[in-house]
Amino acid sequence: MRKLSRCFLAIIVAGSLAGTFMCRPTEVDQATMPLPDGAEDPAPETERLRIAVKEQITHDVFAGRRSLVEAAALFGELNRLPPALLDVADDHFSPLPVVDRTAEEYLCRQVVSWADRTLTKEAPDRAEEFTGRLVAEYQELRRRSGAVRLPDPSTLESAMDLLRDVRTRVTEQDERRGTRK
Repeated sequence: MRKLSRCFLAIIVAGSLAGTFMCRPTEVDQATMPLPDGAEDPAPETERLRIAVKEQITHDVFAGRRSLVEAAALFGELNRLPPALLDVADDHFSPLPVVDRTAEEYLCRQVVSWADRTLTKEAPDRAEEFTGRLVAEYQELRRRSGAVRLPDPSTLESAMDLLRDVRTRVTEQDERRGTRK
C-alpha cells in the first residue's frame, strides 16, 4: 500500500513538472514578451478602443438604443477579445446588489457599474435614477425567468465592427486636431 502511494505521488510530480516545462507560453506570457526593435505594441490602442466602445455601449443604453442584456452580451464579446483587459469598472462599486452566480449576471453587473461610473462623471444629477432603472430591469429579468439570459451576440452588431467604428472616429478626430501618431 505504501509503495503504491509513493508511486502515485511520483507520477503526479513528474506530470506536473512536464506540464510546467513543456507548455507553450500563454496569452498573458506572450503579452509580456518583449517586442522586436521598432515594433509598436498594439495592446494599448486595443485597450483604449475597447474602453471607448464600452463607453459608447453605455451611452446607447442610457439613450434607450440598447437594453441591459444587449449591452451585457456585447461586453462579453469585448472581454473575450485578446489581449486580456482588466476591466476598469471591476474595482468600482456596483449599484447592482447581487452576487454573480453566472457569467451573464457578472456581465450585467459590469454594464451597471460602467453606467454608474460614466454617468457619475458626465451627468451626476441623472446617474442615480438611471442606474436605479437598470437595477430594476435586472431584477425584473431575474424575477420573470429565474435567471438572466443574454441574447446571442451574433444577432447584435459585432464587437469587431464596434471597435472598427470607434477606431475610425478616433482617427478622424486625431487628424482634425493634427495629432495623428
